[in-house]
Amino acid sequence: MILQTDRQTDRQTDRQTDRQTEHELTGFPSIDKPWLKYYSEEAINSELPECTIYEYLWNSNKNHLKDTALIYFDKKISYQELFEEIEKTAKALIELGVGRGDVVTVITVSCVNSVILFYALNRIGAISNYINVLASAEEYEKYCRNAESEYVFVLDLFAEKAVTAIDQIGHGKVCVFSLADYMQFSISVMYGLKMRKLKQYKNENVINWKEFLRKAEENNSLPQFHDCREVSIYAHTSGTTGFPKTVLHTDYAYNAVAKQYSLCFKHDRNEMFLNMIVPFVTYGMLTCMHMPLCLGLTVVLIPKYDASELSKYIRKYHPKHMLGIPSYFIPMLSDEKMKNMDLSCIDTLGAGGEGFTEKIEKECNKFLHEHNSKANVLMGYGLTEVCSSAITEFNEHTKTGSVGIPLVKNSIRVWNNEQNRECTYDEQGEVQICSPSLMRGYKEEDMNEILQMDEQHNVWLKSQDIGFIDKDGFLHISGRMKRFLMLGPNGMAYKVLPKPIEEVIASDLAVEEVSVIAAQNEQGTGAEPKAFIVLKEAEDIDNTIKRLKGKCKEQLPNYMRPFSYVMLDAMPKNAVGKIDVKALEEM
Repeated sequence: MILQTDRQTDRQTDRQTDRQTEHELTGFPSIDKPWLKYYSEEAINSELPECTIYEYLWNSNKNHLKDTALIYFDKKISYQELFEEIEKTAKALIELGVGRGDVVTVITVSCVNSVILFYALNRIGAISNYINVLASAEEYEKYCRNAESEYVFVLDLFAEKAVTAIDQIGHGKVCVFSLADYMQFSISVMYGLKMRKLKQYKNENVINWKEFLRKAEENNSLPQFHDCREVSIYAHTSGTTGFPKTVLHTDYAYNAVAKQYSLCFKHDRNEMFLNMIVPFVTYGMLTCMHMPLCLGLTVVLIPKYDASELSKYIRKYHPKHMLGIPSYFIPMLSDEKMKNMDLSCIDTLGAGGEGFTEKIEKECNKFLHEHNSKANVLMGYGLTEVCSSAITEFNEHTKTGSVGIPLVKNSIRVWNNEQNRECTYDEQGEVQICSPSLMRGYKEEDMNEILQMDEQHNVWLKSQDIGFIDKDGFLHISGRMKRFLMLGPNGMAYKVLPKPIEEVIASDLAVEEVSVIAAQNEQGTGAEPKAFIVLKEAEDIDNTIKRLKGKCKEQLPNYMRPFSYVMLDAMPKNAVGKIDVKALEEM
């Protein structure tokens, strides 16, 4: 099912943002919109781009072509060079046989090829299908079959799985590229020696990047731009509860988010933006690539981000802006290499995904300020279904414990599903989002369960997250509906959010990370909370567990106290850096 309400959504968001905030509160955030007071009239009345992703990138930078767009292993690539490579790649794609509406699967990390391919595919009206590199060959095959994709571009590190997948499908073409393709020559030679053991393919359906680009010499023309309301991107959910769903997005939705950020994100052209997030998640492709490039920033590409190397990245690039996930930044608090660092260069440190506890957020802010940065951690919130970014903190508009306010043109509400009504301020319920970046639909299934239309025909995305909106318009996330713990000790059934339990345990100074699941108790009489814990440093485990049990006894009712405390060296994480709950459940 494809949602046919893009222009309708535009009208509704325009109506919503036209409302003024200087009136008596009704008690319903979606009507009052208290967050509008943080935006200028110019931002509220601004228009969203009506063009393709490629056009928006071009229009944003056509007068600054000499500026540096990308830094990759110390090599600087100007916007002029970037556009030239995009055009060459677009022509080669056409000669390869890729046309408008064709789905092209890309399997890669953050590198120059991944950036060029994204915009080149968009330039010719093809559909980008970036998938998880860590998936198995069988999953590669499933991704391609689901997308009806006959073209695969793959980083050589993952080529064997991709070729196997295409062989299983029985038809298709594979182009293999390398991290070395856009490195400086001296570095590329060393990398080539390191990677010389990689399998070489003698297959008529497999070509390398250089061979592919030579096809551009046979093409002197490119097609007209497509309608920005067409589906142009296949994104994928995290898949924590099953095989990832395919989310359908348009150019308009992507550009909307980039424009929304430009209206609240303090920046100047040519500032350094540290890219930490892989391109096969929307947060990485949009918020950490398309958005900063459309703002004229210089994006530093890091193929494999290592949190232990954060000090090196800062010393080398002096980034003004860093967006990542909490687990990327928390290690800096105890990193000896960061102890005496000057962080005055950092103006923005944004964290999305699984949120900080209030305690960790305060510690990070203190750390930044003690190291000469004026920045506070900026929290954010979103789902793949709304292009990953819908709520954010920005500039001085922050509140500890919240995830921020809606991006301009967006609206939020909290819904009481049992009573079928909107919640008032500070009342908990399901978080719902109305946004111009709303997906067109899922490829595999109907959307009736995740969308809700109100009496004004506004379409709301049901997040399945639990939270509340305070009177200042800030959203607070309490937990996930999908992660309710179904507890059943002593024949009784309880629905419990894990977050309150996790916060009690996380309040202990020895605890680095914690995740709580429901598991069969030792007596086999039912499911009870089980806590998995990573400690900051070596501790007396028996005494630590005794202390944690005491905290839980003091602060939690009996049925919410973990029956087991498991100490881990590290939390299992999925490809986007979130705690892999499924892996914990299998332990």
